[in-house]
Amino acid sequence: MARDDHGGNRGSETATRDEPPKGRFWRELSGALAAGLVLLAVAVLVLQIISWANGVPGLGVVELIGHAVAAGLAVYAQRVIDRRPGRPALVAGVGLGVVVVLVLVLFWWI
Repeated sequence: MARDDHGGNRGSETATRDEPPKGRFWRELSGALAAGLVLLAVAVLVLQIISWANGVPGLGVVELIGHAVAAGLAVYAQRVIDRRPGRPALVAGVGLGVVVVLVLVLFWWI
């Protein structure tokens, strides 16, 4: 077996290093959904500022606050998903999915 720089064996590490972490796809998917909600909230904010600058109503304050709250909840849920294994990550992932669906249904009528 090969030894690393600190005198330990590397043989057992290389076998597990090649395997993807358990649940990696779901963590990446939830991260993409959370990032998408943050980008959507930023886009709504920018468009609302442009609307106010041009003297038109725009999307509205309720939608702006709703998107900001949803983005905050999504980031918090993703933090739980990334840092806690098992049931807490599962509950946070389901919660993140619910937040995404609620934003799309309530604000975008999808």
